[in-house]
Amino acid sequence: MTYTAQALCVFAVGVALVLGGCASPASQPLRQLVEQGTVLRGVTVVDTHDGTLWRDMAIVIHGPRIAAVLPDRQVDVGSGAMTIDGRGRYVVPGYLDMHVHTLPMAAQGQAPWPMLVAHGVTGVREMAGSLSFAREARPLNAQRAAGRLLPPEIVPIPADLMLG
Repeated sequence: MTYTAQALCVFAVGVALVLGGCASPASQPLRQLVEQGTVLRGVTVVDTHDGTLWRDMAIVIHGPRIAAVLPDRQVDVGSGAMTIDGRGRYVVPGYLDMHVHTLPMAAQGQAPWPMLVAHGVTGVREMAGSLSFAREARPLNAQRAAGRLLPPEIVPIPADLMLG
């Protein structure tokens, strides 16, 4: 798998968490023809709710969204879609970094969002600073929810609250 394909897989993981995790295969249609977009084929999807490993799955991606997660054997790929062989790879809906200091970096114009998302981090607990940094997280989360920015979801924990 090329670096670009690996990066796309990691991006798909991030998008999966943003969209609320991977859907259960049972909730998907019986067969799907994919004419456009990208299909990650043969991956093992890790269900973070109960630890189940859904083996030999296909993840159908249309633009920035995961359209379907279903057994690979139920997917037919047309000539207009890109296929990435994911056999032997795992897809996880996203990782949470529970101790970061990213808002001060972002305030200095050095936002680390692309690096975090590229490594599968789709949510962070911001430990830096004060209530003012907590307020700065709100518009970033709003831009993320609107699809205008790709940071992880930020849960700010201002020191003011932790110190009393």
